[in-house]
Formats: sequence, C-alpha cells, structure tokens
Amino acid sequence: MIPILLALTLTLMPPAATAHHDQAMEHYTAGRHAEAFVEFHAAYTSMTDIRGDRDDRELVLATMRGMLIVEHEQSGAVRPLCDLQALLQAHVAALRAAYPETPTMPEITNGEQRLADVTSQLATFPPDACQPPPPLPSEAPPEAPPEAPPEAPPPVATAALAPASDPPSPPPDAAPARRLRIAGGVMLGVSGALLGVMAYGIVDARRHGAAGRKTDGEVVGDITPDQHAALVADRERAHARENLAIATGCVAAGAAAVGVALLLVARKRPGARSSRLSVAPWWLSSGTGVTLRVFLP
Repeated sequence: MIPILLALTLTLMPPAATAHHDQAMEHYTAGRHAEAFVEFHAAYTSMTDIRGDRDDRELVLATMRGMLIVEHEQSGAVRPLCDLQALLQAHVAALRAAYPETPTMPEITNGEQRLADVTSQLATFPPDACQPPPPLPSEAPPEAPPEAPPEAPPPVATAALAPASDPPSPPPDAAPARRLRIAGGVMLGVSGALLGVMAYGIVDARRHGAAGRKTDGEVVGDITPDQHAALVADRERAHARENLAIATGCVAAGAAAVGVALLLVARKRPGARSSRLSVAPWWLSSGTGVTLRVFLP
C-alpha cells in the first residue's frame, strides 16, 4: 500500500492571540473595560513575531491606547498615562530592534510621536507620579508559598503512536468509477466556491484593518470618543472576517482533498471502494487543516 497525504493550511492571527482577542471583545461589549484591557494586552503580548504580526500588533495597541486615554480623561488619574508610556516605550523599542534598516518607518515615527505626547502630559504631574507607592510600615512582607512537589510527567499515549490497521473490507456493492468521478468533481466545485468565500473574508479583513489603521493615523493628541468607537468597530469587523476566512478555508481544504482522492481512486482502480481512503482533521499551534490518506496498490 502507498499512502498519499494531501493537506491545506490557512493561518492568519496566531491562535493564542485570537482566543484572547475574542474574550476581550466579549468583555468590552458587556462594559467590562478593565477585563477587556487585560485580554487585549494578552493578545498583544502573544504576537511575538514583530514583523509577521506587525499590522495586528498596531491595531491592538491602538485599541489599548484609546482605552487608557479615555480612562484618564474620565477619572483624571495619572496611572493610565503611566501605563500608556510604558506600553509605547516597549512597542517602539521592539520595532526598532525588528527594523534596524528602516528607523523612519511610519509605525516607528508615529509611536515616537505618541510617546512624546504622553511624556509631555506626564510632565504636569509630580516626578514620582508613576512610581508605585511605598508599603506601609505595619505591612509585613508576604510569605513565600510553599513549593509544590514536582509533578510527574503525564504518561505517553502509546496508543496514538501505534500504526493504524487497514480498514475493514467494504460490502461488494461499492460505487463504480463513474460515480466516483462525479462525486470528485462535485467536491472540487464545492471547494472552489468555498475558496471564493475565503478570499472575500481575507480581502474584507484587510480592508477593515486598513480603515482602522487610517483612523488611528488621523488621531492627533487625544483620541475622541467617535474615533475610538470607529477604531474598535473596524477591528471587530476585521476579526470577524478573519474567522470567516479560516472556517471556509478549512472546509474548502477538506472538500478539495476528498475530491482529489475520489478522482485518483476512479482513475487508478475503476470501481474501487470508498473505504480505501480516510479523512481526519488536525490542529497545530500555527493553524488547522485536513489530512486525507488514499491507499493505492
């Protein structure tokens, strides 16, 4: 038997960042802005590829910046400005390290300008405004928690490593080669239609992402409530289109794999049985897809 493996993968935002961003949007929609900021920050820090995730990092940073500025304007507290200054300093430093050959790229110059703006605002506060308050004399240092004994490593699932046995023999009334060719053509047609939907999702996600970046670039000084609402709306729509592209891409991958396999079986062995192929989904940290195995003599 010769195994033929066919796989198709579609990746956009890293899965960890996607999970945190979805949770952040749920908190934000429900009015839990503090919890939303924590999840936005987790999504931002999980995108460690400065070059590959540049656009998504810029949009999530713009969302956090708007939330901190609104919080400062509503409460008058200095802590949001301190957090924004630290966030911008780390962001600009990461961009400089990732792009040493283009120190004047728009993302770096915009970040430096916004860092200068918030530093200028902090100049009106006492010099130690961003320092944490000293502990009270009566406060005792927290005791270190007892060290937990090391956990034993989980047992290796040896069953998953065992070679798969041949599928059982199908009944004698298997579909002839002509029906296999028809079914394969139908599956490829369905895959093509789904790929069109996937392409629409990718294009529309980039369009809304560009709109969000344009809105962020138009912000001079403090962000207005309308600009902040437009920024969040564009980011949410871009993320929804990315999810649409991922879902339709995965289904299109499975349909294409099944269609190609049916055509191969019909060509190699007219009247071959459908049990000579198997389809199984798979997931990795970098994406998801479908694996098809066709056994030929």
